[in-house]
Parts: sequence; structure tokens; C-alpha cells
Amino acid sequence: GELLSSGVPVIASKTGEMCAYLRDNETAFLVPANDKWAIADKILFILKNPGDAERVGKNGRRLAESDEAADPATRGRNR
Repeated sequence: GELLSSGVPVIASKTGEMCAYLRDNETAFLVPANDKWAIADKILFILKNPGDAERVGKNGRRLAESDEAADPATRGRNR
């Protein structure tokens, strides 16, 4: 949540608790765990597509500020 709340586009691995509420290309950019090439590709995508990066960053911020992200018990109820 803390990084998402900054409003910058986040690249995260598709593992762990965060994946329960992140949506690829909507609230963050998700990549396979330990895949350095996928991370590099996402960084290049962000640099080449500032509009998409801004949109994902803003959506991530909204998610981080929402009750759904703050309370694991409510995740997924409003989807």
C-alpha cells in the first residue's frame, strides 16, 4: 500500500498478498517473480507510454486509499 499511495506506477511480482487486490495494467504492472527481463520490459513500457503509466499510478493511489486495500477482510467485495 505505501508505494501505491505515492501515485507513481508500480511494478510488482505476481506473488504474495499484494496480488490479491492488484490488477495488471490497471492498478500496477505485474511481472513473474524473479524475471529480470519482464521487469526491464515494463520499465521500457512505462518510459514509452507516459499516459498509461500515469493512469496506472493514479489507479494504484486510489486503491491504496480505499477501504478495500486497507482491510484484507473486504478485498474483492466491490469488484
